[in-house]
Amino acid sequence: MDSLETANKPAPEPVGEIAQGIDWMQTGRLVEAEQCFRDVYRDTGHPLAAGNLALVLQKLGRLDESVYWHRLTVQLLPDNGDALSNLAGVLVKLGHTSEAMACYQHARELQPDCAAIHSNLGVLYADLLQLAAAEACFLRALSLQPDYPSARNNLGQLYLSQGRYAEGWRLHEARWAGNAPHPALSMMTGRVTSWQGDDVTGKAILIWCEQGFGDAIHFCRYLPMLKARGARRITVVCRYPLMPLLATLDGVDQLIGPEITESQIIEHDLWCWMMSLPCLFGTMPDTIPASIPYLHVPPHKQTMWQAKLTMPSRKIGLVWHGNPGHENNADRSMPSFTTLSMLYESPLNHVHWIAMQPGERSVLRDTAMVTDIGADIQDFGDLAAAIANLDLLISVDTAAVHVAGALGIPCWVLLPAWKTDWRWPRQGDTTPWYPRHMLIWRQTHRGEWRDVLSSILSRLS
Repeated sequence: MDSLETANKPAPEPVGEIAQGIDWMQTGRLVEAEQCFRDVYRDTGHPLAAGNLALVLQKLGRLDESVYWHRLTVQLLPDNGDALSNLAGVLVKLGHTSEAMACYQHARELQPDCAAIHSNLGVLYADLLQLAAAEACFLRALSLQPDYPSARNNLGQLYLSQGRYAEGWRLHEARWAGNAPHPALSMMTGRVTSWQGDDVTGKAILIWCEQGFGDAIHFCRYLPMLKARGARRITVVCRYPLMPLLATLDGVDQLIGPEITESQIIEHDLWCWMMSLPCLFGTMPDTIPASIPYLHVPPHKQTMWQAKLTMPSRKIGLVWHGNPGHENNADRSMPSFTTLSMLYESPLNHVHWIAMQPGERSVLRDTAMVTDIGADIQDFGDLAAAIANLDLLISVDTAAVHVAGALGIPCWVLLPAWKTDWRWPRQGDTTPWYPRHMLIWRQTHRGEWRDVLSSILSRLS
């Protein structure tokens, strides 16, 4: 739920001030929005000011403050399901899942015909691995609002996590519908046709990377298949750090940065989101394209990184956190490099550890058994070249995992107990997306990495 503007509104209302605050919140001016809602609540005690202030604080990451204002809103609007649902959302982020479940269920009782509440409850059920209950909630949301994008996408990800690809890919196409319009949409409208899986022979097609770096690395494997279907030219729109690596992919004719111009767009006949390709190719669990390696080390990076990593011991790389902007980064990442101390302080004389958190130096000083190269990794070409010189990469679920997978370098991926991404199978320790070279290690308790690292250490020993 984005705001409480649909809640029951008592009179008199500071309509203009609240509308201004909501506009600031939705356009990212969170400091102004916070002050606006504080002023309105101070002057009027209006519940919508309290509720939207709670949402702003949540966006700012001040979750304890947010919970206070959400609870206050529920007190002011005890019969409002939206207020309870919003409180439940922040309780989930703080790990208070039992209270969150009670809030969602009460919200559903208050507003049984609200599709958003059913969908939100379904997400919590899915996170708790109560998959049948989650599916029932998403289906109920869609029975109330068949075109509801969040419910469609949530159900799609649930099906994909279960290997139900025929249903999952189709529903996954709703992933953009509930968000602010992507710049690509307005740029393409009326200029280039969206590719829907029809014949591409002799056509020039524009592929837009989307979401995270890892998603682009994961799904770019489909572009050689598109070329094999007869596409005359394939252009990829991506962020600059990806370019050195994606330039090594077979079938890519041109890479363009996000500031692509209209004149460049109209040179193409078709366009497509990169993460729509599995759907359009009709991918099933047994037809996942897994010809590995499909990416390679950029030649101009090869020699430099070979010279940096000349240790005679087995070289094991460590990556411990992902993009801070990722919605589940707190759970999927480790607090710091020292969380891995059980590994790099162990008496494994045959191992040299490589700290390789891209773009930053995380180790106070190199030691005889630890070398920090993170600050030297400036793009994904560097990361690929560094990983190619390893015997093994051990990493949390972030883009480095996909680089290793695409190169065919052995990788052990450490998955959180909470909100595991749909692409990692719920059962087993391997993945069909990166067969043979990748092993999965899972937390058994949320936030606890010690058991995982202990098992890894035993395996290494």
